[in-house]
Amino acid sequence: MIEKQKIPLTEIPDEAKITLKAGSDGFLKIFASGELKRVYYDNSLKNLELFGVTKIGEDAFFNDCVSLESVKIPDSVTEIGKNAFGYCISLPSVIIPNSVTKIGEYAFSKCKSLSSIKIPDSVTEIGRNAFAECNSLSSVELPNSVTKIDYDVFAECKSLSSVIIPNSVTKIEGWAFYKCKSLSSVVIPDSVTEIVKQSFVGCKSLSSVEFNGTVAQWKAVKKGEDWHDHVPAKFVKCTDGEAKL
Repeated sequence: MIEKQKIPLTEIPDEAKITLKAGSDGFLKIFASGELKRVYYDNSLKNLELFGVTKIGEDAFFNDCVSLESVKIPDSVTEIGKNAFGYCISLPSVIIPNSVTKIGEYAFSKCKSLSSIKIPDSVTEIGRNAFAECNSLSSVELPNSVTKIDYDVFAECKSLSSVIIPNSVTKIEGWAFYKCKSLSSVVIPDSVTEIVKQSFVGCKSLSSVEFNGTVAQWKAVKKGEDWHDHVPAKFVKCTDGEAKL
């Protein structure tokens, strides 16, 4: 699009502190090439549309965009970097295109209004704390392409009520669902071979745990210290019976 419309581009130096302002309607369109790095925005930005970007870089919209209500990510983007949308506290939802393969650490951390998100199958890596403290996040669709749920990915997502972990996952890292107080049920696939310490600690509503494998397979899963501390469920439902957590 940029080439067809012959829109001139200029490189913004890393040390430059440029503040971009939205229009009177709160709308801003950014035409860029390659990685979109850290730029500063005023609080009037409500609606954002990106063009030509291949990577949303570290801290790209971190902490400035407290009024941001919508963002359109183009299908040219392959990576959403560390802290990219951290503290975008007014952002209610995000559509991640099928081109994205990596969501970095803290990418959507503390987006307190984020209530739902669908992660496409193209994503193979979700960094630690990527959705931590998204207090309104009630549901999430995890792709069948990630092999682990990283540290603190959904920590303190207080509205998250249920999780189905895809069959591709082999490891659930520590504090992955730390203090998800509304989490009432979780389905763990038989592909999981390790649940790291305190991965579900403080999930005070977690009363239903299912494992899509046999009791023998469940017993073979490596489990870390206090992985289910302060969880009301005492047993896990397997395909051939129940077993102790």
